[in-house]
Amino acid sequence: MPPAAAITRARAAILATATAFRDRIDGPFDMLASGAAALPALHATAVEPGLFGKVELHDMRGSWESIIDAEVPTKMLADTIHGVLRHYD
Repeated sequence: MPPAAAITRARAAILATATAFRDRIDGPFDMLASGAAALPALHATAVEPGLFGKVELHDMRGSWESIIDAEVPTKMLADTIHGVLRHYD
């Protein structure tokens, strides 16, 4: 599976779980994600901000600048979703 597809599927899973959870409680709830789950969580909160209250993301890439500045960049493709900025930037 292409890396972007993995992020998209993870985001969809987060949104499905969050929607089901929201239906059981009254109002938004907090999101905490780290590592490989942080980027899909970021995308999920951007797509459906009303689902979440406080959002904490840990151990994820700080910026695209960190890729450019790295001597040997890693995980560049894994952290991209083609065309996503058209939807929420």
